[in-house]
Amino acid sequence: MLATFSFYYTFKTTTVIKNTDEIMKYIEEASKEKVYPIDAYIDGDMVIPGLKGSEVDISKSYDVMKKIGTYSSNMLVYKKIPPNISITKIYNKYIQEGNPKKNNVTLIFKIDDKTYLDNIITILDKYDIKANFFFNDYYDEDIKLSNKGHIIGYIINDTWANILVNKTSNQKNIYCYLEDKNIETLNMCSMNKAHTIIPSIKVTTNPTITIKKNLKSGSIISLNVDKAISELEYIIRYIKSKGYNIVNLDTLLEE
Repeated sequence: MLATFSFYYTFKTTTVIKNTDEIMKYIEEASKEKVYPIDAYIDGDMVIPGLKGSEVDISKSYDVMKKIGTYSSNMLVYKKIPPNISITKIYNKYIQEGNPKKNNVTLIFKIDDKTYLDNIITILDKYDIKANFFFNDYYDEDIKLSNKGHIIGYIINDTWANILVNKTSNQKNIYCYLEDKNIETLNMCSMNKAHTIIPSIKVTTNPTITIKKNLKSGSIISLNVDKAISELEYIIRYIKSKGYNIVNLDTLLEE
C-alpha cells in the first residue's frame, strides 16, 4: 500500500509541476492549432486519396524542451492524425489521381521489351526521379529498380499488375494497372489488396503536347516508352517548371 501510494503521489506531483511549468503553458497554447485530416473522396467507383492532419504531441514536446530549459516553437514535436476515410482500406475503387493539394504527379512506363530501359533509368537518375515500371516479363533489373525507389509490376491475364512483386522490395503497396475500367480485374485486385490504377493522362502519340494539354496536380501519366523516350527529358523539365514533384505511386497516394 505504501509503495502504491508513493507512486501515485509522485505521479500526481509530477503532473501538477508540468501543468504549472511555463514551458508547458506555451506548448499547450501552441497545441490549440492543428491541421485537420481530409477524408478520401469517393465518387461512384472512383476514389481520391485523403490527407493526414497533424497536431502537437504535448508530452514529447515537453520532454524535448525541458532538457534545454526553454520553449522553442522550432522544437515542437508533431503527431499525424489519419483521415477517417482512407484509401489504405479501400481496394474496390479505381484511382485516377493523387490528392491535388500535394503538387505531385507520377510517371508510369509500360515496358514491352528492354530496348529503352537503360536510357530511361539514366534519365531518371539524372533528375533524381522515382517512377513506376510495369513489365510484360520478368527481368533481372526488377529488384534493382525497386530498391532504387521505383515501383515495379508485371502483366497478369493481360492486365498490368504487380500482385506478384517480390516481397523483398521496398514497396509499401501493390497495384494493378488498367487502361479502362474492368470490374472483373478490379474485383481480383481488391481480393489481393491491390489498388487499381487508371491513368488520368494516357500518352500514345505527341507525348509533350498531350501532357501540356492535360497536366494537373495529382496526374497519373502513362507513357508508351517507344513514343516518349526521345522527349522524356523535355517532359520532365516541363513538369518541374510547373512546380510539380515527380514521385512514385507510393508517394503520390500517401495520405
